Amino acid sequence: MNYKILDTNNCNICNKSYIFMHKLRHTTMRQHLRHTILFNFVLAALIVISSQNLTFGQVFVNEIHYDNTGADIGERIEVAGLAGTNLAGYSIYMYNGGDGTTYANFPLVGTLTNQCTVSGNNVGTAVFDVLALTGFSFQNGPPDGFALVDPMMNVVEFLSYEGSFTAIDGPANGSNSVDIGTSEPSTALVNSSIQRTAAATWVFNDGLNTFNACNTTQYFPTSSIAVNLSVSSPTGSEATPGSTITVTATASAAVTGNQTVTLAVSGAFITGGDYTLSNTTITIPNGGTVGTVNFNVVNDAVYEGLEVLTLTMGSPSGGIVLGPNTIRTISITDNETEPAYEVWSNEIHYDNTGIDANEKIEIAGASGTNLAGWAIYYYDGSNGLPYGNPSPLSGTLPITCTVSGENVGVVVIDVPATNGGFAFQGGGGSPDGWALVDPNGGVVDFYSYEGVITALGGPANGKLSVDIGVQEDGTGTVDGSIQRTGETTWVVGASANTFGACNSTQFFPIPPCPMFSGAPANVSITNSSCDPMCVVNGGSITAPGGSPCPAMSTLQYQVNGGSWTSVLPTYNQTGPVQNIKTRCSCDNDPMVVSTESGTLSTAPGTCTFTTWYQDMDGDTYGNPAVSQSNCNQPMGYVGNANDCNDNVFALNIPPYVVTLNGVCYASIEAALAVAMSGNTIEVVGNISSIGVNVIPVGVTVQVNAGATWSNSMMLTNNGTITEIGSGNFINAVMGVYKGTGLFNGTLNNSGIVATGN
Repeated sequence: MNYKILDTNNCNICNKSYIFMHKLRHTTMRQHLRHTILFNFVLAALIVISSQNLTFGQVFVNEIHYDNTGADIGERIEVAGLAGTNLAGYSIYMYNGGDGTTYANFPLVGTLTNQCTVSGNNVGTAVFDVLALTGFSFQNGPPDGFALVDPMMNVVEFLSYEGSFTAIDGPANGSNSVDIGTSEPSTALVNSSIQRTAAATWVFNDGLNTFNACNTTQYFPTSSIAVNLSVSSPTGSEATPGSTITVTATASAAVTGNQTVTLAVSGAFITGGDYTLSNTTITIPNGGTVGTVNFNVVNDAVYEGLEVLTLTMGSPSGGIVLGPNTIRTISITDNETEPAYEVWSNEIHYDNTGIDANEKIEIAGASGTNLAGWAIYYYDGSNGLPYGNPSPLSGTLPITCTVSGENVGVVVIDVPATNGGFAFQGGGGSPDGWALVDPNGGVVDFYSYEGVITALGGPANGKLSVDIGVQEDGTGTVDGSIQRTGETTWVVGASANTFGACNSTQFFPIPPCPMFSGAPANVSITNSSCDPMCVVNGGSITAPGGSPCPAMSTLQYQVNGGSWTSVLPTYNQTGPVQNIKTRCSCDNDPMVVSTESGTLSTAPGTCTFTTWYQDMDGDTYGNPAVSQSNCNQPMGYVGNANDCNDNVFALNIPPYVVTLNGVCYASIEAALAVAMSGNTIEVVGNISSIGVNVIPVGVTVQVNAGATWSNSMMLTNNGTITEIGSGNFINAVMGVYKGTGLFNGTLNNSGIVATGN
């Protein structure tokens, strides 16, 4: 026997007995739901037909009354707009802020009459008694709210009192309410109300309302130019990520000055990695009526369910107002293959004799799996829609038991305690079910009992459930359950469950893995280089060709001993060096891998600047006086500065041994032939006199440290010979040394020294 209670979000309502759903047999509830669905379908059809000839006016919520001292009475909601506006097709949806769901709705009717004039606009109002139209009173918060919906089911306004919340169903699904900022206390006098006096200003009047008349200070939008939102396509696919969907804001007339609206993106499982939006502000240029931005789906390589992204237009600039069409949805179709998961539905209990109790669902998986972001969605088989709130999962699966060498962990979820007070739908001959959903919205399991379901909403939208093949018939005890014992096998235990422990026969998916015969091929590397402009360019890492890994496995890469990933490394043009290995990993069991390949390393290009010296005479020795810095060797330049005379091929190191006034000479004779008084000839190498030489008056010959001058013939010194440090002058055996000049040093004489020296 099944009884379902609609929970409420605050005890104030409970005390006043406003919202209480009597316990009903599930079969009776299904009949009611089917009639309601049929009524709503017919109503929606009539709305669409009638709205084809409607001219939308500026309709907005103008005044409300929801709470007063004692039993609440006279609970009403007033809308206002341009006089002459036909309200046919507009509707109000009442929202429970405790769980974000709708609890009632009613259509608006009538044509607004002229009741007052605001800034030249004729304004009319219409009042609607909520209890009389729905059988439900206003919920008293905190918070609760309502949505004004246009004939095309677009939300014109989504307002709330005593706080804000996010709608999870109905026309405002996924939208955040706007708190009016004012509330009615439970001590308010009868006939109180909250009146709108400006776009975002509401005033509480204790005991005084203006229903069916303009407010004491009547608000009306300052502009009559209404802007509506549209998209060039309501669908996108990750298979065609380059396709652009144009998002357009269209004004009802040409605008004065640039006018703007903002775009907000929302939706279950929607992240910034799912799309790109060229701008979050749409600008309608001066004199124009249209502004656009571009929306593109991103192929994020993540397995996901069908994602519904909501674009909400808001924050109009001063010269425009929002029209009735401010929300558009784009359904994004995934293109990734469903991976093999090691998390699964393991055990449930949904029905027993008497009032259902102990309703639970158990999830099992490989120990150590982090369940953060996972959730269970509950599906009503009568309409294919989710009911209640998703039950969130969290934590890491423990080691509960071991199956075929695999450690298994379980976690148990109390269904009513986690999904907003809703128990499992009890079947009763009609199917119901649940979906196990991963953090990206990917549906891991979509199971049902007592038949199959086609989901019409939520993450499993469009999917057909898998019937577990057994059921609880309402005769078992509260301790019964249905346990999974195989891939497609479930077993009923009428009075015994194993919640929190592994099942009596515990199922574990042991997916197949290929046989790895060895390591896969490694990548191919093309290294970067330094171009003539001293810029490093080029370089790439290319995946091995063909099919380096067998079926049911994926090639993985490791860089510098880091984590393994299936993403091909990006080449570092300028370093650091990348040491790369590859391996194959089993798709169904990432613990099964092949041996690793050998390591290949990149050698990134570098542009190192070097000083180069001009080599005019082509002797491969550079002129130290003429140089340039470059990463490459310029033509006509060398890497040394060892040429003392870049105009004479032979004068360099070696063989030059003598310098005079910065000019190098190959012999002492050549230097003495041009020396003049006041000059100094430096001996920088080991030389030998080869002729009859004279050191002129006033000329100094300086034998530098490490150099030796050996005189083998006749030398007349009329100037000065100076030895520096270890510099050494030798008068050899065949040498004749004479003259009147000075000798500063030690004369090593093996020859003849003439008189006077």
